[in-house]
Amino acid sequence: MRKLVDREGHRWEAAVAFGSYGEARVIFSRMDGDELRSVAAASETQREAEQELAGLADETLLERLEKAEPWE
Repeated sequence: MRKLVDREGHRWEAAVAFGSYGEARVIFSRMDGDELRSVAAASETQREAEQELAGLADETLLERLEKAEPWE
């Protein structure tokens, strides 16, 4: 899990989740609101996806947040 602050000052947590078909996604949860967003992870296994998330530069993580779509 990672914590970040977006360009508008909102705090977020990012974590890896897997869909019913095994697709890895990064889920962004806004800490000062109820917004959830998701974006596909490039990795194929949970371990690889967690390592990918942990290794992302802060700027890259912000870019992924900006590209993420609402998650329901």
